[in-house]
Amino acid sequence: MLASAGALFLVVGIVAAGAWWRAGGGDPGAIPRTAVIVDQLSLTQPNPSFVSEATNLLTAAGYRVDYVPGQLVNVEYYRTLPSKRYSLILFRTHAATFRQADANHQFALLFTGEPFSVAHHTDQLRNGQLAEAIYYEGAAPLFAITPEFIRRATTGSFRGSTIVMMGCNGLEYPGTGQAFLDRGASAFVSWDKQVTPGHTDLATEHLLQHLLADGESVASAVATTNRDLGPDPAFGATLAAVGKTALMLRPTATAH
Repeated sequence: MLASAGALFLVVGIVAAGAWWRAGGGDPGAIPRTAVIVDQLSLTQPNPSFVSEATNLLTAAGYRVDYVPGQLVNVEYYRTLPSKRYSLILFRTHAATFRQADANHQFALLFTGEPFSVAHHTDQLRNGQLAEAIYYEGAAPLFAITPEFIRRATTGSFRGSTIVMMGCNGLEYPGTGQAFLDRGASAFVSWDKQVTPGHTDLATEHLLQHLLADGESVASAVATTNRDLGPDPAFGATLAAVGKTALMLRPTATAH
């Protein structure tokens, strides 16, 4: 079976843009030029070359870059992340899709690296803010965060941030992206299907190149990246983006 940046998952305890950001654009006093690579995927599919290339692109554009390895990507890290005021966040994380008949309960879960236990975070499990998730049948379960966690459990605000969620299915349904927008993000970029780690890493490098070096808007950079690479060769995923205008961009992907 081809590995993907998504995963099979088991869920318990589920109860229940303003202007597009342009590199160097917007209100220069609103948020500093800071970025973070949240690399939960390093626990299963590490890629130091991607981390190095992304960091080089960001620092060349004047960003201070933080790197968070998978073992530090726990529930508490996600809770406090908005208060760190990053202008660009790369979530290199596993994700899984939670589906119910109710369209309001169809969304992508973002994995942590924290082992799951029913004795921990009990209120957040009960309130549908956290879930149990596994990479594949038989793997040790981990905590995962839901849109309710993003909306109600986090501190601070993603005010003006651009979020790039590199894992699978982040925009198959709108719930997760909308939660980040509701908490102040200006744009959310992710995939409409499952995606392989190699493709999402390469596509994110292209996306950063178009955003930072070429000065394209989020909308343009997403479209250009899809033209550069075409869809994921294994699953057919293409990048998409949402902003506070609720505009969703799903450009036709053609390789050249």
